[in-house]
Amino acid sequence: MANSRGRRKRRRKRQEAGLFLPPPFPPKPPQQTPATPFWKVWRKIPAWVYFCIVTFSVVITLLEGYPWLSMGEGAMLNPSNPFSEMFLVSNEGYIPLAHLDALCSLNMHLVGMHSGLSMPPDAGFMYEDFSTYLAHGNKATIPCFHIVGIKHDAVANGATLDVTISYSFYGINLKFLRRSQVFHFKSVVGDDNSQHWIFQ
Repeated sequence: MANSRGRRKRRRKRQEAGLFLPPPFPPKPPQQTPATPFWKVWRKIPAWVYFCIVTFSVVITLLEGYPWLSMGEGAMLNPSNPFSEMFLVSNEGYIPLAHLDALCSLNMHLVGMHSGLSMPPDAGFMYEDFSTYLAHGNKATIPCFHIVGIKHDAVANGATLDVTISYSFYGINLKFLRRSQVFHFKSVVGDDNSQHWIFQ
């Protein structure tokens, strides 16, 4: 008994002296943060962001499909007469068009043999259904070159031409659904005395 009590006493003194310390606990391995699943990240995005993205995508798609006309230069039957140019109209949209009408409004003065003669401002000539069908990327000749047939006289510098193209969507030829687009031109004389159109 005495020996046991003495051993315990000596052991306690040694512990107090720091000779015997309890073994340290093994270090804990670093905990790795689990990766957040991809679908949980998307769930954190507010609903209004989704709404804006979807709305923007729908608007862009509709604008790409909506018909839009472009005008290009064609051959000129008489270099001294800018109105003899055979303009080409093209459908840049993806929706096909039908029943195209052209209103050609001009304002000009003649020089030469008929100097002083002029066309009333905004004199309009209508050409109905000059193209019955115009698909995406297709072109049609605008019949405005029929307006003025000048053989020996030239048109004075600064003549104007307004071309209004009206059309319906293919398969829907309703008057209140018809759309139109206007192109404005002005003539200038080149160094070779030939007329050329510029967009206004």
